[in-house]
Amino acid sequence: MLNDFGKIKEQEQHKDDLTLKDLNQYYGTENYYNVMGVKVTDGIAYIMKNGYSWFVTDFLSLVITKHESIKDEEFLSIKLKLDGTKGLMEITDGNEKILYTQNYKYTNAKTELNLYFTNEVLLLSGEYWKMSISKVYLKEFGYNNIEDYFNYICDSYINGNFKQVKELFNRLSQEQKKRFYAFIHYIDFTQKIYEVLKW
Repeated sequence: MLNDFGKIKEQEQHKDDLTLKDLNQYYGTENYYNVMGVKVTDGIAYIMKNGYSWFVTDFLSLVITKHESIKDEEFLSIKLKLDGTKGLMEITDGNEKILYTQNYKYTNAKTELNLYFTNEVLLLSGEYWKMSISKVYLKEFGYNNIEDYFNYICDSYINGNFKQVKELFNRLSQEQKKRFYAFIHYIDFTQKIYEVLKW
């Protein structure tokens, strides 16, 4: 169900927590909200309720107007960087390629943010990390942690199931892919699996 964020905001009266002390509690989402015609998660709703609506809506305005710098990107990383009372929105492709920046001469924000936009959903980076593998695929394969999943990819390669290797790898988030490359470097599996992934 897609909830109307505006109506929820009207129902809740509280003082904004600009430090976002509960930010780390958001590891996945139970609800989705409609903000400017775009789906956002519980975590995004939380930061919007606590004084960061301006940052979210500034980004979403780029999405709904199909801004030239980001319109063809499948994955976006959106960061709020702070320098005293000044702020910077920096949008990259997730691999540090800067696509768009916006400066704020003054902001009362107290916490830097890292959001992701993918599959037409805006979410916290922490929510993306948990939703991409931990919540669904680890349970599916009966593994307890991401390293077990990485080993499963390597085992698939050893067994000659190269198609499955690619499928399992493509399910990883951008950050998890970076961890996977570090993992195969550590176990000295690099050259073999690179051939399959064509990295």
